[in-house]
Amino acid sequence: MKAKRTAALVVALAMIFAVSGVAFAAIASPTGSTVAQTSPNVVSVQAAAIPEEAQAPLVETAEVFVAEVIGEDSVFEPLLAVNLTVEKTDSGMATITLNVAGVQAGDVVLVVIRKADGTTETVYATVLADGVIQLELEDFDGGDVVIGRVVPAVSTNVAGSAVEMPMTGGGSTAAPMALLLVGCLAAVAVCGKALVRAR
Repeated sequence: MKAKRTAALVVALAMIFAVSGVAFAAIASPTGSTVAQTSPNVVSVQAAAIPEEAQAPLVETAEVFVAEVIGEDSVFEPLLAVNLTVEKTDSGMATITLNVAGVQAGDVVLVVIRKADGTTETVYATVLADGVIQLELEDFDGGDVVIGRVVPAVSTNVAGSAVEMPMTGGGSTAAPMALLLVGCLAAVAVCGKALVRAR
């Protein structure tokens, strides 16, 4: 009986911390399978996470690009932020195929690159299939990269009137996070008291 209660407490705590971990997620970080394939002149590609403060200027660059080039009726939805280090055998164009969750066939995918010399470049990626994009990069040995898709900012409902799509990630998360933390602490206290009573 004691083992069941202890197991229940451990499972409850694991679930509580798993939920709070999801609540704090930002733009996706790279995984080991991010780089799917490269051109023959690419010897290796290393992918590493970049901090949130480094992501923000790249996302802002993409948003400005979308507004000025594509139009005000579209927005940039960031999907992956990664630092790529590319080792090549020559100075030719590097072709890199990446797995990016959230990309669908037919999407317009933008890639904002901040090179090691500090210059920023915005390029289009080719969507090969759901979750797979291809980049063709010239004069690129590495840098911070933010990949995202261009989505409509306004949708039309059945009646024909425009309905704004909700923006995510723009508002303050302090109040919901505080509420989540209080809920987690209350759950831990209740589970702890139940465990003490069971003894």
